[in-house]
Order: sequence, then C-alpha cells, then structure tokens
Amino acid sequence: MTSRLATPMNGNIPVLVLRLISILLQLVYIKLYTHFLSVDELGRYFYLIALSYVANALIFVPLDYFQQAKLVKFYDQAIPASSLVRLNGMASILALTFLLLAGIPFWYFGKINASELPEIFLYSLLLHICSSSRNLLNNVGRKTFVAAILITETGLRSTLFWIFEKITSASANTLFKTSLLALLIETLVIAFFFRKFVNVKWFEDDVFSFSKSVREAYPISFSAVCNWLQVQSYRLIYVTFGFASTAGVYATVANVGSVGMNAVAQIAAQILNPQLYRTRGAFLKRYVFISLLLVASVLIGLALLGKFTLRILTKPEFEAHWEILLLGAATEGFSFIIGILTTYLTIASRANVLIRANLLGVFFAAGGFYAVYLYDFANWYLVGVPIVGSQAAVCTYLLFLTRKQFR
Repeated sequence: MTSRLATPMNGNIPVLVLRLISILLQLVYIKLYTHFLSVDELGRYFYLIALSYVANALIFVPLDYFQQAKLVKFYDQAIPASSLVRLNGMASILALTFLLLAGIPFWYFGKINASELPEIFLYSLLLHICSSSRNLLNNVGRKTFVAAILITETGLRSTLFWIFEKITSASANTLFKTSLLALLIETLVIAFFFRKFVNVKWFEDDVFSFSKSVREAYPISFSAVCNWLQVQSYRLIYVTFGFASTAGVYATVANVGSVGMNAVAQIAAQILNPQLYRTRGAFLKRYVFISLLLVASVLIGLALLGKFTLRILTKPEFEAHWEILLLGAATEGFSFIIGILTTYLTIASRANVLIRANLLGVFFAAGGFYAVYLYDFANWYLVGVPIVGSQAAVCTYLLFLTRKQFR
C-alpha cells in the first residue's frame, strides 16, 4: 500500500527555491488582504485567529512536541498510524470541549457569532493536522513535498479570498472562511500523500498513551498558553475594549515583519530540525548560533528596507508605522529561538523547566501591558513593547538553563 520512508534529500537547493516562492506568495497574500480590508476588519480577523489558536496553545502544540520527539525511533520504520490517530482524536475531543466552554462567554456577550464557534474549532484542528503532518514528513526526509505544500496553502488562501471577494464582499469573515477552506484542501492533499508515499502500519498498538502524553507534555502546554498570552492576547484585549483599529494597525504591520522573520526561520527549521532530533540534542549549540545570525540579519534588513517594504505590500496609511515591523520580526525571532530550545528540552526530558521560564514571560507581559494601559493604551507602538520584552525574558532564561550545552 505504501512505499518505504524516503531517505534525506541530497542537497537543499530545491527546498530553498520552493520556500522562496512560498515567501513571495505570502507577501502577495498580505498585499491582497490589506488592500481590500479596513483597519477594523483586519483587527477583527486577527481577533478570530487569536481565538482559534487558544486550543492549539493549550493542547495541539504540546501534543505535537511530544509526538515528534517519540516518533524519532520510527523514522526508518513504519509509522504507527492507528496509535497516532487515536491520540490525536482524543486530543481533538478535548480541544472541542475547551473551545466550546471558552467560546460561549464570547458569544453571550456578542463578541463572536454562534456560527463562528464551530469554524474557530475547525480552523484550530486543521491547522494542527497540517502543521504536525508537515513536521513529521519533513523529519522523515520529505522536505521537497513539505515546501511544495506550503506553496499550495498560500496560493489557495490568496486565490480563494480573491474569488470570494468578487462574489460577496471583503470582510474579516471572508478572509477567515477562505483560510479555513484552504487548510481543508491542504489536509486532503496531505492525507493522499501519506496514503501513497509514506510507510504506515494500521494494526492495533499502544505506542502513544494519551495519559503519558498528558504527563510529559503538560509543561509545554503551560508554556504554549503563556506564549499565547504574551504574543496574541492583545488582539482580544484591544478589540474587546473598543480599540480594534489599534489592534488592526499593530497586527497588520507586525505581521509583515513576522512573516519575513518566520520565512527565514521556517527554512532553517526545515533543514536543521531533523538534525536536532537525530542527534538527540547534540546539534543545539550550532543550531542556536545559526539562528542568532539569521535573526540579526533579518532585523538589519528590515531596519534598512522596512518603509519601502510596507509601501509595496500595504496601504499608504501603514507606511508611517514601519518601525512596528521590527517589533513583529523581533517577536518572531525570539519565538524561533525559544522553539529550538523547547525542542531540545523535550528531547532531553527536561520540559518541566519551561514552566518557570514562561511564568517569567507572563509576569513581564502583564506588567508591561498594565504600564501601557496607564500611559497610552491607544498607542500603536507601545502594543509591541511588552510582547517583545516578555519574549526576550523567556529566551534569555532558557539560554541560561541550557548553558551547559554551549560549553
């Protein structure tokens, strides 16, 4: 039914080319939705995305860290699909329950529509399926397909939004629904690829215990929720308190910087993450050094070309706030390094230290947002200061905890 797992690809040139195409398409996508949507609608869209990501932070992201670390020993064998499906099925039920309980108050107070509750869950679930599947495929040597499917996803998002905008009207809901549809199509393509080209076994096994995953992944779950509070909660806070335009300006401009940094980070992760897993963490020192160089390079590039970048990609009203690009890129850069260190700590079975690190981050973020509230809550630039500061605190503390690895 399936062929054996592919060996790692010799050379990464095809991957780099495909990822560059993906980056260009992401920039086209940003240009498209910023052209058609108002600042308030952009704020509303990022509000829905933030809500959908709550379940990912609490359940799906830690689950994927757990399962990717455990799947290392199956890279040259058949993937235990039945156990993997059961584990993710139970996690999905838990995520659905959580989102319903968390979403009902938002619906009751008129912050979301009742029809948006299932859409928010479905977006969260499909995002997890696509992301975790890409991670697994990349780790078993299917880098080219992973790079190609990212092009497919971004192309679908842009094309579907453009079509729906012509049929109906451009709004936050249109952008969210077309993003959801793009993820659904991507899920079907990935499922077909798995069936045809990846060696899986479907007999009954118990490789992945749900109770064990909860015990081992709860520190990552706690960390992911803290990270969500630090990085994304402002979208809910500002929209809820009537500052949708402030959230819209910051989120849109910061997202451009974030996309630039994330593109570089994802290319590096696609190439280097498998080495971190295969060496059981021994590659960490070199990986972090490379990541620091990449983050610094992107920040320098945006500092030089940020205003020009916004002029091309967004409306004139955003150009004056080009400095926010640096805040968005810095946030994503710290997240990149934190992700590397989290992976290492998971492999080394030391994920419990993440709790202390992220409590420190939440403390910095809460104090920072309170100070901003007292000083000037509507200031676009000040939105990002607590976010970047809290991420820097977490990153610094994790580097301190893993310092022995760098000696």
